Amino acid sequence: MSIERQNFAVNAVKAVQQYVYDTTAIKCRGNLSSRKRINLTRFIKKGTCTTKHEVLASNLETLGYDVKYLTYPFYWQELPYSYPQEIQDLLDKMPRQNHLALMVREDKEEKLIDVTWDPGLKNAGFIVPRVNSTVASTPLAVVPCSNPVVHSNIVDRSRYVESLWPTGPEHEIIGLFYIALNIWLSGIRQAPIKVGGAENRTLGMLFAPNAYQAR
Repeated sequence: MSIERQNFAVNAVKAVQQYVYDTTAIKCRGNLSSRKRINLTRFIKKGTCTTKHEVLASNLETLGYDVKYLTYPFYWQELPYSYPQEIQDLLDKMPRQNHLALMVREDKEEKLIDVTWDPGLKNAGFIVPRVNSTVASTPLAVVPCSNPVVHSNIVDRSRYVESLWPTGPEHEIIGLFYIALNIWLSGIRQAPIKVGGAENRTLGMLFAPNAYQAR
């Protein structure tokens, strides 16, 4: 592998890691094709685990890397964070969710790449891997509850996830949860503090009624 291609790949990983994790930035369902989602995510530099990794996969595939899409089932309840009470109340009803990471093959070696969390969340204990001078495996951003489903391309992955989308009351709970999650994460970025204990009570102010107005 050329040093130039490797440098481009490392820069691609670093760039997407900087994108703000935002579950309301771009809806993965609906009429947006994966190409349109990728272009829009690049433009606004915000996204979910899905849209961020779609961008990264596209960049790495352009450089000639073999990329596979890994869908990990997980529960937000099992992540090691001390959520504010407002989120805890929603978590009791949150169903299993699906997380996207990438498996990248480089020189016959497979590497897990996960750049879900942006650097603004690092001080609160979220996993933000250090990206050095080579493309290296990273820790997974979630705690999976089973082995991943492997997809060879984004179309197959999108179809698989769409087949799992819930409807009815579950859909409403999921929407409320992600709105609350975004507000909480926004507060962490504005005033980075360790999550947990007495400090966590200060985050409750983010959930006052006016906190749900446009931010």
